[in-house]
Amino acid sequence: MKRRARLVAWVLGLLAAGVVIVLVVPSWRSGVLARIRGEPFAEGRPISHWVDTLQTGNDSDRAHAAHVLGESGADAPGVVTALAGALKDENPVVRRNAATALARFGAHPDAVTALLGALKDSERTVRQEAARSLAQVRPLPSEAVRPLLETVQGDRDPFIRVFSITAIGHAGDQAAEAVPTLIDILKERAGGGPADPSAAAAQALAEIGPAARPALISALDSKDARTRAAAAQLLGGMGPVPPSALDALERMLKDQDRVARVQAARALWKLDRRVTTTLPILIEAVADRDSLIRSLTVDALAAMGPEAGPAVPALVPVLRDENYMTRRSAAAALGKIGPAAREAIPALRAALQDEEPEVRRQAEESLKAIEQR
Repeated sequence: MKRRARLVAWVLGLLAAGVVIVLVVPSWRSGVLARIRGEPFAEGRPISHWVDTLQTGNDSDRAHAAHVLGESGADAPGVVTALAGALKDENPVVRRNAATALARFGAHPDAVTALLGALKDSERTVRQEAARSLAQVRPLPSEAVRPLLETVQGDRDPFIRVFSITAIGHAGDQAAEAVPTLIDILKERAGGGPADPSAAAAQALAEIGPAARPALISALDSKDARTRAAAAQLLGGMGPVPPSALDALERMLKDQDRVARVQAARALWKLDRRVTTTLPILIEAVADRDSLIRSLTVDALAAMGPEAGPAVPALVPVLRDENYMTRRSAAAALGKIGPAAREAIPALRAALQDEEPEVRRQAEESLKAIEQR
């Protein structure tokens, strides 16, 4: 009995010592309490530890804490508040990491407000990350449109502008006030890098949708060819337009710009199923020296299906295009034309030997559609 009592006493002593150690060592104590509260952990530490570090640690610790909180994505009390506060940190690396981290918290009002403020940060990298994070917010609240619009108009960094334009589009029809500026950006050319404000503006206008339609119809008469072409393309995807817009698109079939003519033809087919006036434009363009125009044209002919039968002789040479994606699209277009494309059968059989498997597969499918087997 005495031996058993001593064993029990020894075990209890160990337990007591462990409790004392846990209570004395702060990191252990906080970890145990966090487990009891059911708090999420990141890198073996409770989220509250990283929130505290973000506010009280040294420069490198604060920067790392912001990164960890973003990677964890933990929606725990105090996280968004701490990250929003870190956007005013004296260290630009901390501010940048906090801006990146806030992307994980979506449309949280405090996160959006803080990121909008960071668009005016003195450091370009911080502004870039703030704009990038806002571009991931869906849907974007309407009150964010104007600050983003000011950034688009005032910041010269192409990436910041593209991210801000993208974010504006996520506000949908609530971003109607941005339409004139976005249309003006359509004429811009990419600066040789991956940041393309014009493409971003076109995508944003598409997301804004019918609210942008009246301004886009007016843009069909723009003096800038890129703007006319983009307006025609966008209107083609927006559904019904008034007769005046169809008339403007019909006039564009004689546009001096090749891209504008093709986009007008594509839009007229989508909006009004016009074949007589659009098909000659597309047949001419399918042999254009510009690979983008050839690709756009082939896609338009594919959409026409059997009605594009007269274009078959022009499509056959495209099966030997230098771009394998265009070759595949040409094969697909011939398949959608169907039996009316019988004269393309020899060329499609030759395409069964194409070096690209996707072209071979598409040629085989198209042959079946044309031969009806």
